[in-house]
Amino acid sequence: MLLNICIYFGFIIVFIKFLLINESRKMALELKKIEYLNNSYHFGKAKLDMGNLPDPIKRYLVYSGALDREWIKKVTVYEEGHSKKYFKYQWIKFLTVKNMYLNTITFIGESTYKVMPLIQMKVDNKFKNSNGERRLLIFSAIALDQSSRKFEISQSLLVKYFSEMVYAPTAFISDNIEWHSLGKNLVKGILNLKGFKVEAEISINDEGQITNFIAQRYLEEHGKYKLEIWSAEFKNYRNEGGVMIPSERIERWHFDEEIYINHKSKLKGIRFN
Repeated sequence: MLLNICIYFGFIIVFIKFLLINESRKMALELKKIEYLNNSYHFGKAKLDMGNLPDPIKRYLVYSGALDREWIKKVTVYEEGHSKKYFKYQWIKFLTVKNMYLNTITFIGESTYKVMPLIQMKVDNKFKNSNGERRLLIFSAIALDQSSRKFEISQSLLVKYFSEMVYAPTAFISDNIEWHSLGKNLVKGILNLKGFKVEAEISINDEGQITNFIAQRYLEEHGKYKLEIWSAEFKNYRNEGGVMIPSERIERWHFDEEIYINHKSKLKGIRFN
């Protein structure tokens, strides 16, 4: 009996290892293709007619160092923190690695959540060619849920991408973004991908730091999607490779009855190009 149990669990372990290897190979191949396409674009130093921009964006571009460096084609961000999906859920610790390809507006994120001492779950988020995809995996290999080519997920991930451009400030210098001044410390940005648009209000303090990003974003609850107000607060800026970026982020859902914090993260590392 004991021998049969050992054989059974041994088979499961081998099967999971096979799935992990296969998943890793597929991801490596896809990233190689994305990298090739992203690198096929060439940009020199980030230059811009500052006269056409709202004053808060000018302050941000100067403060961040975007105007003094080569165009950032790719940024890899390493984060850790705590997150929860619904009100009654417990906070779960996570580690995230995300790659943003700025030339092609592509976003690949992998977050690993420690659900139980021996059980980890992984959430893969991918935005490519204006389409979003989200997968939930257990043991980083066995898919429990997959949603792809849905407008709601694509919109949600594009808003996320827009907010996290603070990790690659040169991305704000783009013909895809239309800026409107809303005051001394507030602008509205409209990110347009060939008709697929998301817009946000961005707060920028007197120093030039982006402190808050707020937009309408689709929230998934039990398989259903609804458009809600979502925000990301950025704090504790620091110099990373000549670029000023925030080291802490807090995300919130703004409901009629209350404001709900669902994400707290700290920057653990960053790599450019």
